Amino acid sequence: MEPVWYYSKDDQGEYYAVYADANNSSSKRKFAADDGRFLNEETGGAGTSFSQAFRPDFRSAHRLGALNKRPNLQDAVRKRRLPDDVLGELRQLKRAIVG
Repeated sequence: MEPVWYYSKDDQGEYYAVYADANNSSSKRKFAADDGRFLNEETGGAGTSFSQAFRPDFRSAHRLGALNKRPNLQDAVRKRRLPDDVLGELRQLKRAIVG
């Protein structure tokens, strides 16, 4: 399944979260909206889709959808930052959807 991106904010600031289902599990990775730095990663339980595992997140988040260019998320986590082109596309989506 294609990863799905969301924009949200909490008491620590604004962020982009990407949710994905793979290998009979699910994951959520958070990146700061201002500079794309990697914040954290969570996994859902075995056999649980991201829509089930992270259901509370979606109440206040804005769905941005999939990106035109699929970034290598493992590489972004390892480098501790999203690539500039990915961050730029996320910002454009946020402006168009959230304002």
